[in-house]
Amino acid sequence: LIQQGAKYIVVADVFPTGCIPPILTMLASPNKVKYDRHGCLKSGNRLGRYQNSLLRQWIKLLRHEYPHTKIITAEYYRPVLAFLDMPGHFGELVLLSN
Repeated sequence: LIQQGAKYIVVADVFPTGCIPPILTMLASPNKVKYDRHGCLKSGNRLGRYQNSLLRQWIKLLRHEYPHTKIITAEYYRPVLAFLDMPGHFGELVLLSN
């Protein structure tokens, strides 16, 4: 994109992988120690944090290599966990009927 002339690029980080329903289903375990206080798999979230750290390093390199391109990060990891911690802080749940 940069080589095509992009001046602004948005890069999204990875969700807490251990909280994603398909991952929770595929890697389900009766061992409660494998889950955090949100009910997410700790190993999946470690992987997500690791991927995000690599992504931040890569973005830092790109920003240095292409100083005239604004590379913006869209963070999902921490906001998702914040929502799980305090869902009521983000509004009320409204169930829609069919």
